[in-house]
Amino acid sequence: MSTHQNGKWIAILVALLFAGCASTPDYDGMEGQQPYGDIEATSNKISHAVNNPAVVDLWQKAEFARTSGDYETAAMQLERALRIEPNDAVMWSRLAEVQLLQENANQAENLAVKSNAMTLDNPLLNYRNWLIIARARTLKGDDIGAQEAEYTANSFKP
Repeated sequence: MSTHQNGKWIAILVALLFAGCASTPDYDGMEGQQPYGDIEATSNKISHAVNNPAVVDLWQKAEFARTSGDYETAAMQLERALRIEPNDAVMWSRLAEVQLLQENANQAENLAVKSNAMTLDNPLLNYRNWLIIARARTLKGDDIGAQEAEYTANSFKP
């Protein structure tokens, strides 16, 4: 698969994984596209309640940067927010997504694993994290690992 095609799949996956979160701490489920096999669109929503105004501000700045294609700034804002709220699994997942957009496959996978370790009661977030892991493994050329991650993702599919 060419680098151009990889970038296209990353953009599609990320847009689908976290659609609708440009201005609020909530984000919607996957919509439409199926970057891995038979992934169905889901109407579930990941709730992301943030009580700290500074974290909300950083989240919104990160979302603006991410949707503008400024992934470096998005990562920086998320990292700052995570220094304040280090146990926020949703923010770790978003940072994993941003790393995936930058084609930092190892970092994306590690951050998604960290997010999964923090959330045992949010199957949709686990599902998305495993999709990020699958895509990261694909970028690394680990097709078997990607298939295993996709299989695990499907076990969390809502």
